[in-house]
Amino acid sequence: DACIEKAAGEGRTDGTLTLYRITARVVATEGLGGLLASEVRPDDVRRFLAWRRTHVGKRVKGTASASTLTRGTCSPGTLARDRGLLASMFNWAVREGLLTSRPMQHVAGIKKTETPRRPFEPEEAREFLDACDQYLRPLVLCGLYTGLGASEVLSLRWRDVSFSRELIAVTRKKTGKLVEVPLHPHLADELRALREAQVKAGRWRADGHAFLSRRGEPYRGYPRNLWRRTLERAGLERRGLNGPHCLRRTFASLYEGQIRDLQ
Repeated sequence: DACIEKAAGEGRTDGTLTLYRITARVVATEGLGGLLASEVRPDDVRRFLAWRRTHVGKRVKGTASASTLTRGTCSPGTLARDRGLLASMFNWAVREGLLTSRPMQHVAGIKKTETPRRPFEPEEAREFLDACDQYLRPLVLCGLYTGLGASEVLSLRWRDVSFSRELIAVTRKKTGKLVEVPLHPHLADELRALREAQVKAGRWRADGHAFLSRRGEPYRGYPRNLWRRTLERAGLERRGLNGPHCLRRTFASLYEGQIRDLQ
């Protein structure tokens, strides 16, 4: 818990912290439960990873994330994330003087299967936007017209948007630097409409998050399931457009010197 709180203090997103807590709970209850941290040996970790490989998260109705595990094949990416979090926790405990050894250094790393990613072609971007619902569309347009990362888009607040100056102020997650990004007219129109809708619904706050979920709450993480369903609706699945990072790639490929119209 102390390690995760330290990660929170370093600016990790709510979505990332949720994944950390899920992994920590799984390790404590299903994997290494009953062992003190000082008692964990490399073989214990290997047994846990072997068990984790055959279990996947299952969402319980009414919860925002996977909260139980069931039999199934765990993806290499998830397995690598769990191993990485374990390594971070043991490394932190050694730095804090709570442990004297790192069992993870004797456990082989896990190779993730990288899914090819590419930018949207202009026509694909239009088709995807047409298939977006009222919640995903503003997120997608913000990514396309600003080149911001997914966590930077989700953390955007209304106070960061200046319609008069046509700028968006963003604190970069990786550097902590405050930068100003041009506010494209089409994105400005979308944000004005979004603000009006939130005002009518009684959800708008001057210092509140610009993008809210169906529940009227800030997103804990990017709505990837909604992204996937939208790809299927647009007929764009299996084309390497796997997640919001594609929006940054599209921004880089389409916005070289002059902004093009994607509306």
